[in-house]
Amino acid sequence: MKFTKSFETTAIKGSTQENEPYFNSFGIHPATCSLYGEKPENIIKVRCTVSEDQTEHTPPDYWGWFDNKTGWTYGGLLWPSFTQLKMCFIYGYEAEEKAGKAYRLDVEEL
Repeated sequence: MKFTKSFETTAIKGSTQENEPYFNSFGIHPATCSLYGEKPENIIKVRCTVSEDQTEHTPPDYWGWFDNKTGWTYGGLLWPSFTQLKMCFIYGYEAEEKAGKAYRLDVEEL
């Protein structure tokens, strides 16, 4: 799998935090968004790019998982904090590092 530094996906733009937009529900689809209390017209396109700064910051601090076999996980493994991402791995984040790696992402609305 070729590593790409940038990709596009869908998200919901929530309220701002410290004058910055807050994105959530990455990978959300119009057909299922009502399950999350959202409307199709609230879905936006975003571009996620691997940040030059890979240190942890205060949320929102977007982190995504690049799987060495399937590439970027556009929905379930994109989170607004590193702690939330690490919780996705039942055997611990460190045990999963062989299968891929977490990266801090810069997210912008398209």
